[in-house]
Amino acid sequence: MSFDAILEQIVAAGPGVLGVALVGNDGLVVAQAESSSAQDGDGENWDISTLGVEFGRIIEDLNRASSDMGVGGIAEVMVRLDRVTLIASRVDEDLLLILGLAPDGNIGKARYLMRRDGWAIRQEI
Repeated sequence: MSFDAILEQIVAAGPGVLGVALVGNDGLVVAQAESSSAQDGDGENWDISTLGVEFGRIIEDLNRASSDMGVGGIAEVMVRLDRVTLIASRVDEDLLLILGLAPDGNIGKARYLMRRDGWAIRQEI
């Protein structure tokens, strides 16, 4: 199964999932999928790849800082913003899976799908 197909599965199965992107440590988006209603709570369009790139860099900075402090690298980070919740999960040392969730989306289901399909992504690498 391709990265795109795996990401589309996450979007389809996750209540409130607006989009998901696979982002490399260099900030490049490897693959992405968005729901047909990829709009935030105010009806404005947004782009998961842009959010993935910008927050991917921040997460990498956090990862370096946590490693330097001796507590290990980042496994998962969640950031609740006014109009979207971002969840980032490390797939391997080079890739992050970043998911955008509507304010009324199911965080638990989104996290489960990311863990479940993170395995499928690792198999494709």
